[in-house]
This record gives sequence, C-alpha cells and structure tokens, in this order.
Amino acid sequence: MLTKEMKCEVEAVHKEAFSKAQSRWEELKYVNGFIKQAGGWRKNENGMFAAIVVGVWEDQQTYEEFMTNEHDRIYANTKQQGTFRSIQVKLYQEKPPVDTERFLMTSNVQREQGWTIQRQ
Repeated sequence: MLTKEMKCEVEAVHKEAFSKAQSRWEELKYVNGFIKQAGGWRKNENGMFAAIVVGVWEDQQTYEEFMTNEHDRIYANTKQQGTFRSIQVKLYQEKPPVDTERFLMTSNVQREQGWTIQRQ
C-alpha cells in the first residue's frame, strides 16, 4: 500500500478555481492501482489556504506507472495549473490501508466532498 500526501499552498483568490479543478480528477478511478483519494482545506497562519489531498495506491509500481503515463494528461485536463503557489508531496509505504477520513480529521482539514474519488 502506498499513501501519497499532497499539500498545495493556495491564495484566497484562487481557492474556488483550485477546488473546481481538484474535483476534475475523476479519471483516477479508472487508473490501474488507484484505490482512493480525498482532501480538503486548512487555513494557514499567513492568510493562505493549504489544500491537503491524500491518495492511496495499491503499490509503488502502479503509482509510478500512473506518474509516467497518465498524470500529466489528467492534470492538463483539470486546468489546475496556475491555481496554487506551491506543492509538497510525501509518499508513505503503509501495511494496513490508510483511513483517509481519519487522516484528514487529525490534520484539521475541512473536507471537500467533491474531491473524494474511489476506484471503479
């Protein structure tokens, strides 16, 4: 099991555009090895917003295949470019399945329902 945590710094003026673009990642549910993704918002001390998105993949190999073959195309289709200032990505190897709901709650994240995607 592979967990991917993404933190994007988003200016208030781009918050709605980022959220709309994030909800367009639905193609993920058809990608080999993808399990689930969820996310939401946390307000930073500097007045910016942090978009936190947690994705779960079957393993490192299927995730890397996605990054090589499909990520850039899906990203371009979402029109998310330019909606965030920075992004940090962390990958974790997990034995038990990660509970995305609990992870987001303990990270003080206000969930965005439209960002939740599950494989078909």
